[in-house]
Amino acid sequence: TLPLFVSQLPLQDPRTLDSSDKLRRLSVPRHAVTLKVLLHEGTFGRIYGGTFHDSNENKTVDAIIKTVSDEASKAQINTLLSEGTMMTGLSHNNILGILAVSHDCQLPPLLVYPYSPKGNLKRFLINCRLRGGEKYTLGTQDMVSMAIQVAVAGVYLHTQRLYHRDIAARNVVFMIKDSMRIQNVEYAESMVVRGYGPLKPWSFGVFLWELVTLAQQPYVDIDPFELAGYLKEGYRLSQPMNCPDDLFGMMTCCWLSSPEERPTFIQLLACLQDFSTALNRFI
Repeated sequence: TLPLFVSQLPLQDPRTLDSSDKLRRLSVPRHAVTLKVLLHEGTFGRIYGGTFHDSNENKTVDAIIKTVSDEASKAQINTLLSEGTMMTGLSHNNILGILAVSHDCQLPPLLVYPYSPKGNLKRFLINCRLRGGEKYTLGTQDMVSMAIQVAVAGVYLHTQRLYHRDIAARNVVFMIKDSMRIQNVEYAESMVVRGYGPLKPWSFGVFLWELVTLAQQPYVDIDPFELAGYLKEGYRLSQPMNCPDDLFGMMTCCWLSSPEERPTFIQLLACLQDFSTALNRFI
């Protein structure tokens, strides 16, 4: 059973700490971080599997390390550091926190995150679709449990005047005991009282669609440059096969044309919890 509370921790606005103070709190020497395997490389960034030696606890743990590529600009380096320091002073079971930062002006920064044994959720969903078997089986109740955890994170971020720029399966990581944690968080410069705008209920609806379709690509038949026009004309993702009507109803509410009519994360969380309770009656 998932907890209904958002957080038991006292609220702390990370903006009360300047960037240099955040970096000092997270800073570790270069030798504490070891890069082992290149997991992913983009145009301006790289993600490695490696280890981190925590001198405070005198132990070495597996870790995911983010850094920049050789072609990265100073602005892109600053963006990476901003991402890494964003959550300093905050803690939540469904948000991926940062362990440490190795920052040397002469070398690319290294951002150290907890290791996720199962990788990101998108990879797991694709395995469920393509491989199946006992290890990669996902029922409706499992999907709803995952969605609830992400919604809980969204509610917590709202209380902190933070938002997630792109809620998607690729930005959700699997931790131990099937705990979901979201990554990539930004400040909400202007927060509408009911939680519209920056909190992106639209992207949460697409995330639900990804869950049900086991990470199929949304809008696959539409040119990305033409997508905005299609959506403005009322085009929406169709109901996936075997998707319960109630769950698809939540998706369509997230995609209403008027932002003021879309649900808040608090409302989405309540709907998902009610749906989960209803499912349990049939198990």
